[in-house]
Amino acid sequence: MTIDLKIRTICLSAMLLLPLSIYGADDLFAQIPGLWGAEKIFGSTEPYSITINLNEDAPYAYVLGQSVKITNPINGQKNKLAFSLPGNLGRFEGSLNRNSNRIEGHWVSHPSTVLYSRYATPVSLSPSATNTWIGEIHPVPESFSLYFLIEPGESETLNVRLRNPDRNQGVFTRVASIRLDETTLLFNSPDDETLLTGVYDAATDSILLAFPGRGGTYELTRRQRDEAPGYYPAPELTRYEYRKPLNTGDGWSTDNGRSVDLAEPGLQSLVQSILDTKTDSLITPYIHSILVARHGKLVLEEYFYGYHPDRVHDLRSASKTITALLTGQAIDSVAGFGLDSPIYESFGKPVAQDQHAPYRRSMNVSHLLSMTSGFACDDNDDDSPGNENTMQDQSDQQDWWEYMLSLPLVAEPGTSGVYCSGAINLLGGLVSKQQGLSLQTLFARGLAGPLSINRYHMNLDPLGRGYGGGGMFMRPRDFLKIGQVIVDKGRWHDQQVVSEQWIKQMLQSHASIYADDDYGYGIWTGYLPYRGKQVPIYSATGNGGQLLIMIPSLELVVGFTGGNYGDFRTWIQWREQLVPEYILGAIEASE
Repeated sequence: MTIDLKIRTICLSAMLLLPLSIYGADDLFAQIPGLWGAEKIFGSTEPYSITINLNEDAPYAYVLGQSVKITNPINGQKNKLAFSLPGNLGRFEGSLNRNSNRIEGHWVSHPSTVLYSRYATPVSLSPSATNTWIGEIHPVPESFSLYFLIEPGESETLNVRLRNPDRNQGVFTRVASIRLDETTLLFNSPDDETLLTGVYDAATDSILLAFPGRGGTYELTRRQRDEAPGYYPAPELTRYEYRKPLNTGDGWSTDNGRSVDLAEPGLQSLVQSILDTKTDSLITPYIHSILVARHGKLVLEEYFYGYHPDRVHDLRSASKTITALLTGQAIDSVAGFGLDSPIYESFGKPVAQDQHAPYRRSMNVSHLLSMTSGFACDDNDDDSPGNENTMQDQSDQQDWWEYMLSLPLVAEPGTSGVYCSGAINLLGGLVSKQQGLSLQTLFARGLAGPLSINRYHMNLDPLGRGYGGGGMFMRPRDFLKIGQVIVDKGRWHDQQVVSEQWIKQMLQSHASIYADDDYGYGIWTGYLPYRGKQVPIYSATGNGGQLLIMIPSLELVVGFTGGNYGDFRTWIQWREQLVPEYILGAIEASE
């Protein structure tokens, strides 16, 4: 037990000693079985305004109740501007578009209690008066929910299970039982190690629980089904009736399933199977959303566990596919930049004259895209120096591009594949460097703008640069648009967003990571059973169940978001079992 946790425990126990002391262990253990829950929201949940005045004498910005001077334009360019709030509360970077007379840019947040990275959030300001523009900043959602199902156990113990829809904390904090130590409730592991401590308050019928690192102390209260949005898929048991998604004007054309040859009873059965999920296990699926589009039309959109259409979701590594799309745009627009461009030379980085020098000189863009860089950067090996967690947890080198370029090599580039997030991030850095624009700006102009994606949050590295290895927050409907662009060979409606040739190259198999020929350029390749055969599929995947499943031959895109972090065996079944059984089955049933 850490010193911090001991202090929290002492404070809680001292505060509630009297109410608890009236109960003996037997009485207390008879008192508290049931479902308990607590939800915390950190920071603002509502958008807040931003005002920029570009009066030549004293330009200023007003945001979060503070007025800040805007100093020199960025690099002397009159259209570009930036300012920071004191106390590291946030920063704005943007530019004035003289044609539209709008200021477009990103608000950079500060790290928080729950989200440890900074994020770049798009901001668009409209003219309101002479030299004045106003807009809104939508903050990154920061919440954490805890639910404990407490049941009678053996003598002097209670059985307990933790569920957490936000980060699947129950898998990482495996509480199994509760014991009583004088005035303190000890939440113990299966090995009887104390993981959490709390105190029962009889006066308010609540449990104050210390949860270090995740927002401090939580007040757990008793919950019925309709009061536990993150514990059950839906607030009440119900029979689902299929419904066509709403047309919200976001670029999606919506229709019913039968109009695109998807049998609606199959879609209805899929959603009902999710609603009927029994939340009695640590590996219970947390499907937060499921969306289906066919022939370019959105025909299914449902949300669970308190999630809703306007709530952005962490895409984790599924956003690697976005970096691959931005790479294709860069290759198509930057003269002399291509798949065979050398990495070290493109970064202007001298190659150290050591035994790895020939490999470093031969490493090119295609190797980063296909996870065959040869770097010692296996994310599945905790001892690998380029492991993503190792890179992000260390503090000696804050420049993650430099960190990767300095790694040893363990294989000749192009000869073997390992899952390496740092290499894809390095690629994002190269794309940014080649075009002289931040990765967030390239995304805003190259994909977000054309696809009408106006709500997202791109996570940043310690130097404030877009992290191309994953972790972007996006609304599920916008996430699905990325898949639709790939299925439609780079097009979104009438606009060619990415070249057809680049999409074709992305979808070819270039490496073997976990199986033979299972990885293309920033995207997984594979097959699913359909009509007695195997149909080619392509997937963007992220930890927890962030999935885009694309089947171009059927003009089909399926999107999942989920919360089964650290539980690959559960969330991968959404692709391997649910899609063939229900969605491909619904296509077969309609034929």
